[in-house]
Amino acid sequence: MKRRVLLAIVALLWVSGCVNAPAPDPEPIAEGLSSSLASEGDRFDESDPVGEPVAHATVTTGIPVSLFPEAEWSVRPHKRMDLDQLEAAFLGVTDGIGWTLDGNPNGKNLFVEFASTLGKPNYTTQTREDLLPGVLFQKFLGDASRQICERVLEQDLGLAPSERILLGILPLDATMESDPVGVEANLSRLLMRFHSREVLAGSTQMNPWRWLFESATHVSGSPPIAWKTVCVGLFTHPDFYSY
Repeated sequence: MKRRVLLAIVALLWVSGCVNAPAPDPEPIAEGLSSSLASEGDRFDESDPVGEPVAHATVTTGIPVSLFPEAEWSVRPHKRMDLDQLEAAFLGVTDGIGWTLDGNPNGKNLFVEFASTLGKPNYTTQTREDLLPGVLFQKFLGDASRQICERVLEQDLGLAPSERILLGILPLDATMESDPVGVEANLSRLLMRFHSREVLAGSTQMNPWRWLFESATHVSGSPPIAWKTVCVGLFTHPDFYSY
């Protein structure tokens, strides 16, 4: 009996000693970790100087800008006039001179004669008008322009300067060499009449029309014929038949 009690006391003391035993010293672990980090850092030279910071942007004074950008307006693409609009535009520019058979004022209206060919719907086999400025349209537009401009020039030659459509108040023999100011003023007037655009004399937008008049004058030797060429160019330009 005494022996059992003694064994129980010894077992109790052993258990009590395990529970109250002090925690192991963490020093060896910390030292191991420190030595590991130190060996890893040996690859870098701590004595290397730190470089200057790199500037990725500079702040300068300049034109002030808004933090709220302006909204971009969408632009509708140009559309070709339909046949009725195109005929009305020709008649409006020429004061009633249209495209007729053989240039006869009382001849057949070729805008009506070639309506189906130019894509106007007949509402039987076609319900939508073809508004593409294709090759066939350009061909008929050129034919109409040449005939109408010829008739306008013939009419101008018999009118007073204040009533002329193409020549205006210019002398019949005016060229870029003899009257550059007058020629450019007349070109500006025609651009407003044909295209509803204000193009000032001397501007870069005037250059192609100035070149066209000079070239036509040089080739034909006749300023009135040069104005007829300008007339055809104005009619066949997209600014005339599109909107």
